[in-house]
Amino acid sequence: VQAQAGGAAVILVSSAISGCTDALLSGREEDMEDMEKRHSAIVKRLFTGAERETVQASVNAIFVELRHAPEDERVTYGEILSTTIIAAKLEVEGYKVKWLDSRDLVIKDNEPETFRRISAAVAKEDADIFVAPGFICRDSQGKISTLGRGGSDYSAALYAAAVGASALQIWTDVPGIMTADPRKVPGARTVPRMSYAAALDMASHGAKVLYAPTVAPAMNAGIDIE
Repeated sequence: VQAQAGGAAVILVSSAISGCTDALLSGREEDMEDMEKRHSAIVKRLFTGAERETVQASVNAIFVELRHAPEDERVTYGEILSTTIIAAKLEVEGYKVKWLDSRDLVIKDNEPETFRRISAAVAKEDADIFVAPGFICRDSQGKISTLGRGGSDYSAALYAAAVGASALQIWTDVPGIMTADPRKVPGARTVPRMSYAAALDMASHGAKVLYAPTVAPAMNAGIDIE
């Protein structure tokens, strides 16, 4: 993020930490407590002194809110937690940061309204880095919802298309779309260049590196997916 933030403004869209969404879906208190410990450990590792206390207080408040949220909305809090921590860390590093609430900006199955809200929110703020939770949104009735598992990539594509970004970078545990699953095929190679149609075809047929709905907003806006 820091490498990209030296020029034009960057929008960083993040998913929850590993395992968080499954833990929230389980509804078990022991899973909730484990998530609290893991987030607190991240805060402890990234911050010191008064900054650590401030961020930890924010995380604690989110967990309180989470426990009081309707059961079907609890799954949306993983991304709120991760982006709260990331935004605070970037701010400590000296960047002008603005956290964007995707629950107010991303409207499920309504790209024109989503684009209008995102572009307006970004235009009115002066920031080096905008940080937004992926995956979460509202439906057409205003109820908090999600874009589906893998939806953070789709969120990023919506943000990119809304502002006419120069590129959409998807960061995951593999360096791009590969010829095979590298965990199963040691000789798998990164595909250096691929058409939107081919990427969509692969994603639609189960390639886990790219969530299929991600492709369309970028393709329609002519934005490279890197």
